[in-house]
Amino acid sequence: MSIFKQIWNGEIYPAENCVPKTEEYKQAAHELSEASVALENALTEEQRELLHSYQIANAIAATLVQQEIFKESFKLGVKFQKEIDDKDCLPSNE
Repeated sequence: MSIFKQIWNGEIYPAENCVPKTEEYKQAAHELSEASVALENALTEEQRELLHSYQIANAIAATLVQQEIFKESFKLGVKFQKEIDDKDCLPSNE
């Protein structure tokens, strides 16, 4: 099956493959989770609602940035392939 069909059918989801599997990332995610819980526990209900609104807006903005990065990366990959196919990337024998 072509890669385009796999992406279309949801068989390939690049965002799932871009989560670091390093111990450093796992530790940072754990610390973020703990800090989030501690912060929410220290807030009033109104402050928690404001924080939740902030988190949603931040997640949407981050998603839009990641989509743009994916799009630009894909276009760069196509340019790489075109250059390879055109053999413009090889040094001349002069």
